[in-house]
Amino acid sequence: MRNEGTFCPPQEDQRPIASGRAAAYAERTPRLGAGCRLVPGGVTGTRQERHANVIPQFGQPSARVPGLPRPGETLDAPCGALASSMTAEHSEIGAEEDIEGVPLGNALSDLEDDFLRTGEPVSYEDVDRTADRHGLSAMEHAELLKRAVAGGYLIEGDLGDMEPRLRRRSSAVAPDLDSFGLLLRDVLRFPLLDATGEVQLARAIAAGERAAAERAERGGNRALDELVERGRAAKRRLVVCNIRLVINNARAFRGQGLDLADLVQAGTLGLIRAAEKFDWRLGFKFSTYATWWIRQSIGRQVADTGRLIRLPVHVFERVKRLRREARKLEQQLGREPKVPELAEVLDWEPAEIAFLRDVGQDPLSLDAPLASDDAVVADLIVSTAPDTEKVALASIMANDLRSALEELTPRERNVLVLRYGLYGEHARTLEEIGQLHSLTRERVRQIVNKAKEKLGMVLIERGYGPE
Repeated sequence: MRNEGTFCPPQEDQRPIASGRAAAYAERTPRLGAGCRLVPGGVTGTRQERHANVIPQFGQPSARVPGLPRPGETLDAPCGALASSMTAEHSEIGAEEDIEGVPLGNALSDLEDDFLRTGEPVSYEDVDRTADRHGLSAMEHAELLKRAVAGGYLIEGDLGDMEPRLRRRSSAVAPDLDSFGLLLRDVLRFPLLDATGEVQLARAIAAGERAAAERAERGGNRALDELVERGRAAKRRLVVCNIRLVINNARAFRGQGLDLADLVQAGTLGLIRAAEKFDWRLGFKFSTYATWWIRQSIGRQVADTGRLIRLPVHVFERVKRLRREARKLEQQLGREPKVPELAEVLDWEPAEIAFLRDVGQDPLSLDAPLASDDAVVADLIVSTAPDTEKVALASIMANDLRSALEELTPRERNVLVLRYGLYGEHARTLEEIGQLHSLTRERVRQIVNKAKEKLGMVLIERGYGPE
């Protein structure tokens, strides 16, 4: 039995399709008489009643629109080919997974209402906002995108307004700039976002993250992939349009061991983290939320790499707090505060304050220049290293002494070595030496004196004076 399309006059909720930006949709739709809408044969009632036949309740099987042909059949109405194409497309959409429910149906109804009210296709942002308002899951969000495209409410195309857009570059020749100067020049080309734009991008980012989690768990499809890509593009735009915020916060950390370019790089990592975690539902501006993440990321980078001797992050934070309170007390007292005064204000132990003062000192290079051009810090420090000439002379004398000791008898040489601690031995008393050699204390003293006289004569013969 063939189904015929019928032309029905518009009812109260059946407003005529107005012309607008939906040129692509208009080309796909046959021309109708003024004030008429195309309704498939056998379909009657208001739009809400017809839509209730398409979107069943939870737990019920999907229903087919009465009067529409099955895939492969055609209509004799002027729009038969279009209706058959849309029916086949709807069947292809539902082939991947049967996702039906009241929230999805209500969301699709809202998109249809917007389309009929304005006569223009809805935007990707409208789909995201509608999905968020109805609490759709990632799969339902993806299905909503599919059905919006299939129904002609959404013109499928690029990523919408997610990708960053640049201002027109000046034709003037720019001077030679370093890498950071080029960054600043490029940053100024990205326009600032208003509150509405921030919410739109944040909503797209959240939808993309949900779609990525759903795709990792259950496998992907075209609609989920598009949500993920739109979320990534939205995050890129939200980040590049707020680099100015990073630069403004990075300037506060200059002079702490890192260049401004390194500070901006660290702050950008915090900005990316803020873009991932921003919740627009709380009503705060993105810049307010992102500032904390930017400063936290820069502070950690300064603590990790800004000092020659790295301190743990928690120690570095306490050092900064100690310095901050010390400056406040110095302004109040007119002098440098003492450790007990700082301990009372901070409620810390005096030993901890002394420790933090020691570890918080910045290292001083010995090659740091002084007021004069030629002097450095090392010139003011007295060297404790022995003089080179004295070291050489002591080495020569030690060799001569070792050679002179060979002229003594073994017992005399051994007694002198033990008595004066030569060759690494520690000096011993006469009594200790006597016990080792089974001699009396007096006899050991006599041997020592006799050996010293003989040693002195040998050294005089070799050119050493009596002294």
